[in-house]
Amino acid sequence: MEIHRILENRNTSKRWLAIAIATTVLVALLPLALLIGKDGEGVLPSPEVRPQADPSTPSRASTFSKRADIPLERHPPSNATPTKELITNDESSDIVQRLIEIGSIASQVQVSALLQRNADKAVKTVESYCERARQLKERSPFEPRRQVKGGGDAAYFLAPLIDWYTAQARMPVWAPQRIGLLHLPETLTARIDAAGQNWPTTLSHADTRQLDFGWMRQALVYSYWSLATAGPLAELDGEPDLGVLAPDYRFFLNWAKLRYVEALWRGDLQEATVEVHHLAMLIHTNEGTIPDNLAVQVLNLAAPALEVAAQRGILPTGLVPPDLAIVAQFSDLSRAGEGYFWPGVPADVMKRALSCAPSPCAALLEGAYLRNSFGQLSPEQTDVDFWAIAEGSNCDEAMMQVIRRAPPKNNFQALAMFPSGAPLPLERLFGLTPR
Repeated sequence: MEIHRILENRNTSKRWLAIAIATTVLVALLPLALLIGKDGEGVLPSPEVRPQADPSTPSRASTFSKRADIPLERHPPSNATPTKELITNDESSDIVQRLIEIGSIASQVQVSALLQRNADKAVKTVESYCERARQLKERSPFEPRRQVKGGGDAAYFLAPLIDWYTAQARMPVWAPQRIGLLHLPETLTARIDAAGQNWPTTLSHADTRQLDFGWMRQALVYSYWSLATAGPLAELDGEPDLGVLAPDYRFFLNWAKLRYVEALWRGDLQEATVEVHHLAMLIHTNEGTIPDNLAVQVLNLAAPALEVAAQRGILPTGLVPPDLAIVAQFSDLSRAGEGYFWPGVPADVMKRALSCAPSPCAALLEGAYLRNSFGQLSPEQTDVDFWAIAEGSNCDEAMMQVIRRAPPKNNFQALAMFPSGAPLPLERLFGLTPR
């Protein structure tokens, strides 16, 4: 459906004015919160009676961090009663609590402003987005959404083989906590990392001769992979923390490199390319911007491997790597697509984006996660429309239910999900200026 200048029909300027007023009021109230107690009584002495600093008197900051019941001493004026000029620990805690509350409200205002900014950008750009997606459609490296499920779900096959992040053990942040049956030795992983972009020539059969690549051939029978079917996410009861539960996608990246290295030695590059491409497709069906990003990285391994094959004179006739420009275009559209499903985006914009996005399920599930995390902070509530659209899609319903069980974020956590000063996904694609 064509979107006809929806933005002009919305009261955007009024919303921004309201947000600006709210922020100004919060700033104005900050000193008042420090001066007025919860019962309306003065907490801090007025500036005209504030004494000179006494080296023996602890600062307010040190009082916050100490357990002593000794009140913060102030030298009272001659006409003041000493007990009225004392700040007890309870009153200090009261001040801290009010500061936290003010910070929480300020965070809420900022998140609301960011969501409104995204919604406005979504309305302005959805037709341009769909035009770019149309140009990509016939050449996209992946099908736009899961088509026929005849091949079945790879979840039960892959879950015990791969490494997972679960946050259930005290490990370095980069190390997976659940080790799969196909976990690569740390020494080999270190060699792969050290090889960098020269991996096709630095690594050799000496690195692969102990490995069994048969599982990659076995994976060809599966047509998709749902994280909610088997593995740590599927095993959870209650509220899942989706920020720490995920496959270690580097596992696939490293195995794919090693498969190409082995193929350069064996001479079965045609088979290796099919297996690695199918592995990328399975990762893509995890439906998310991170899986899409890793799927693209796996796809792009073909170019350096086949280049080395050509240099050695062993490149099979007709075997060409995916077009890097096309893969990059897919990646850009995939990363930006979630912006059309964030909280506050109008229903007709969401429907239009779903009809044309090259990775619609990834965009939809990312939108579901953000709506469940802080959808309540959006100036415009379109959640009912969103969930109706999601239920009518053929995306991963089980994964959608896992997302809906995740706990919402508080205001501070919600703001932390927006990197400070970073452009929003749609702004990365279209720029900061209106289009």
